[in-house]
Amino acid sequence: MKTLLTIGDTSNYTVEDFYEGSGIGDEYEGTKEEFISEYTDSDEFYNWVADCNYFDEEYIYEQLNDILKKTRIKNGFLEIMNGGWRKQHGHTEPFEINAQNVISKISLNGDSTIEVKKDGHQLSFTRYSHDEPTGATIYLRSNKDYSEVVKEIEN
Repeated sequence: MKTLLTIGDTSNYTVEDFYEGSGIGDEYEGTKEEFISEYTDSDEFYNWVADCNYFDEEYIYEQLNDILKKTRIKNGFLEIMNGGWRKQHGHTEPFEINAQNVISKISLNGDSTIEVKKDGHQLSFTRYSHDEPTGATIYLRSNKDYSEVVKEIEN
């Protein structure tokens, strides 16, 4: 199984990251410690984080759309195994396959990391979170498999 993309929580940027990655730290005349003290909770820091999140999000959508196009699945659904703290099995209703729709269906409201993987012709997502420390596996399936999966889950 090959990992094609990792989608992580980008809300964990620190003022130290800001110091090293913004270019402002290079021009700052004080010490690194003084910079961190001055810029913690500053508008400049929060604006930089917002910009980073925006560009990270655009990159992720672009990369995931490229991966999804290669599957040739235009309309499909997601099937999850070991989801949540109760390790449930379930599925979504069919939907148009694109990065924005897929991410909205597999994302959690909280810290998580999602790995996009390919095994042969099967594309899957492994989601790691507080409630899924060993990972929940989410498969991208074609609409032609929908009735089969629904019957399997109901039995």
